[in-house]
Amino acid sequence: MKNVTRLFVLCLLAVFLPLSLHSQSWKFIIYGDTRTHDNAHRSVLQSMMKNSPDYRFIINVGDVVNRGSESKDWRTWQAAVDEELGGIGQNENPPKYMAAPGNHDRVPGDGDSNWAEYLPGQQRFGNGGRYFVLDYENVRFLVLNSMEPPDGPQRDMLMDAIQNNPKQWLLTIWHHPIFDFGPKKYEEKLHREWGVPLYEHGADIMFMGHAHYYVRSKKLKLNGEINPPVDDVRGIMQIVTGNGGAPPYAVNPNEDNNAYMVEKYTSSRGYTECMISGHKLVLRHVLADGTIFDSLTVTANPKQHIRKGQRGGIVPERPARQFNCGDKESRPRVKSDMSAIAHEIKMTRLGGLHRRP
Repeated sequence: MKNVTRLFVLCLLAVFLPLSLHSQSWKFIIYGDTRTHDNAHRSVLQSMMKNSPDYRFIINVGDVVNRGSESKDWRTWQAAVDEELGGIGQNENPPKYMAAPGNHDRVPGDGDSNWAEYLPGQQRFGNGGRYFVLDYENVRFLVLNSMEPPDGPQRDMLMDAIQNNPKQWLLTIWHHPIFDFGPKKYEEKLHREWGVPLYEHGADIMFMGHAHYYVRSKKLKLNGEINPPVDDVRGIMQIVTGNGGAPPYAVNPNEDNNAYMVEKYTSSRGYTECMISGHKLVLRHVLADGTIFDSLTVTANPKQHIRKGQRGGIVPERPARQFNCGDKESRPRVKSDMSAIAHEIKMTRLGGLHRRP
């Protein structure tokens, strides 16, 4: 009777333990262009606290302030995030609030000192906190500075990060969108230097700002052309989420004949919430009034270095290498523990429990 009971418990563990591990989820927020209108920015922050209070961290896509060289503008931003979010956790690892530089932030330039003073947490990642790689849980974040040349040191960092990526997800954040939906312009060099290799290495989503609206594209095959084809299987999405407080822009979905690639767009202010659960990402764009404007579930693209998992996900072939945050030491034990459970079930079926010495 005791053996039957133990067999029953082992069977329950074998079924529900992997499901429990797979269902673990966590959230982060992407938004930006928070300059100029403090009240509008605060309305977006208030929506975050009401609708996504359990986020792990926030990444701003740039133009954090209107004049990066002016301490007054930074103090206004600091007061908003302190009063509405309860602080930005710059001593935490990773920081609770990070950012990619925008043109108004003037980094590199006369905004450097304020960038270091008000966003000190990301300085630990090197390059003056202007561009860096962050590994967190099962995601590799690549934060770049589109105000600096896209070749040279930044491209070297990008290529190393994507060629040696141990994670299921590869997400990028920088300021200038590759594809324009008015009133900006197509960024050919960013497409060629960053977009093409990102597509070739299975990147999933590019988050940008600069244009003050929200536009989500279809999954695209980034091939260096101004009108690349749709790739529903392995394509990379461009999401412009620059509606965090700056004066809104009207969207022209057919700018540069891009209408075929547009899925959703709005000029209303808001932020983008992402919830990661294994190889699934649930994305919501939440407006300042709490309306869920956009929602979809994304599956991680296959990566160059990873193999198909037996349970339908993707699993890394080697452990993470750098800037790891949030990984739990106990996780490597899961596979061996489940193997032990399966072995005991097998031995029980053969007529007796296997007792380890």
